[in-house]
Amino acid sequence: MCIVGAAGMKKRGDERRHAHVKVRYAVAKDFVDQYTANLSQGGMFVVGGHTLEPLQDLTIDVHLPGYRSFAVQATVVHILDPAHALRLNRKPGAGVHVTKAPADYQEALSTYLQRLEWRSRCTVFAHRKDLRKAIGDAGYIVDELHDPEVVAALMTAPVSDVVGVVVMRREAAAYRSALCEHAERVITCDSMDELEDVLSRADEIMVRGIAPKQATGFAQRRARRERVHLRVGYSRAQDFVEDYAVNLSSGGLFVAGAADLELLSVVTVKISLPHRDFEVRARVAHLVDERAAAARGIAAGAGMEIVDAPDEFQQALTAYLMQLGRRRDAHILLEANRFAMALADAGYRVSRLDSPKHLRELLNSNDAFAAVVGPDQVSQYKTNLSLTRSSAVLVVAPPRRSVDEVLAELDELLAP
Repeated sequence: MCIVGAAGMKKRGDERRHAHVKVRYAVAKDFVDQYTANLSQGGMFVVGGHTLEPLQDLTIDVHLPGYRSFAVQATVVHILDPAHALRLNRKPGAGVHVTKAPADYQEALSTYLQRLEWRSRCTVFAHRKDLRKAIGDAGYIVDELHDPEVVAALMTAPVSDVVGVVVMRREAAAYRSALCEHAERVITCDSMDELEDVLSRADEIMVRGIAPKQATGFAQRRARRERVHLRVGYSRAQDFVEDYAVNLSSGGLFVAGAADLELLSVVTVKISLPHRDFEVRARVAHLVDERAAAARGIAAGAGMEIVDAPDEFQQALTAYLMQLGRRRDAHILLEANRFAMALADAGYRVSRLDSPKHLRELLNSNDAFAAVVGPDQVSQYKTNLSLTRSSAVLVVAPPRRSVDEVLAELDELLAP
């Protein structure tokens, strides 16, 4: 996927402007990955869109090569900046939520995904290297063009997945003659400019002939699948933020370690958020096996689209994300190391606090929100705090006080 162009970006000090971007899925895998994480539930990730602003409105021209194009309205919900993208081994961009789209948009996306699934089982022969690459990127299995007699033998085999033979126009007659009753599968192409027509013609042959047979077997296999129970928990705030950016914000989910599930099977997933668990039903839309995971530097697993969830599920996700945003902006000074890892995992910025005097030095040089201290030197900390212009607050944490209790107090102080 790529972002082809954008206009109307917000300048510092200006009001938000409406942006217009173009998104094209030139490689089938890009669409499959996007469908898993975003498109299936009304989201999208725009590569290169990190220069947009959170909550900015935009129009997106979504182009599905060889199929259809759509103009949709969307709002930016997340920015993945270059530094963060580098750590995740991803491309920078913007996560957006589609707010308005043609009535048949979601149906068309599902149809296109099914079409890509069928393409992945069908072969196209082509005479040019660049054409083979483009057809392969579109999801087909590709092979070099053989002599007419060889192609005829392959196409008339008892089990054949060949849907098309792409040849130059001057060679078309010889191939049509050799293929006899399959002559309609000869597709002519003299230029890369004709790629869209080639894909459209190959899809027409595929849908009319091979795909229905494959779809029947696929449906039979799907009917035998059993219900599976999975559990997803977020022990670190950053894990949730990253998953929300590419999955949860638009109805998707990635479950590490679930690569052995069957494509399109429906499973039950228990999602654990702080203070509450949610049970959702999800359909497996994409699998990342060990080899693919190693190449991409991620965990093997299954990408899913959530098909059924409690009414308050999305609201809870949004509320938790907003809470994590407030934590990220809050700097906490800690007298005891026992809270450091837990508060950092919860999303707070933390720094070591050595003494009451050190508190005054730190508050004169940074914007700390709170200081978590033990009960022994509270009066000294209050004295040093009063000597600064800081609005930081003291949170007293006796030895028996738990991390959850400290987190609850800090969150209450941060609440709008």
